[in-house]
Amino acid sequence: MTAGVPQSPLKTNISPIFLVEIFLLNIPQPNLICFRLTPRVDTEIGNRLSWRFSQQFDDIMTIFADGNFWVLAKTDQPMPSLDEWRKALTEIQEKLKKDIGDRQFWL
Repeated sequence: MTAGVPQSPLKTNISPIFLVEIFLLNIPQPNLICFRLTPRVDTEIGNRLSWRFSQQFDDIMTIFADGNFWVLAKTDQPMPSLDEWRKALTEIQEKLKKDIGDRQFWL
């Protein structure tokens, strides 16, 4: 006689389905800048920094992609100056110090 093995109900991993619509933007007068940090940052740190930059400046969106920070603002919105970016970077690095350590980045 063999012992019966209790069987658990079949579990399946159901992944959520996300629908995305991608379309081209036509911006007649783009208010766009791009910059890199030295030393170069990886994707994880770049995404964290870009999110913080977006929070730091009103009406400005910062995205990190392929080692570059892309910044888009409204057409009539002035971009922050280089000094403002440097100050923001210093403040952000201080806030993230426990996550990134003593690493320093420069514009």
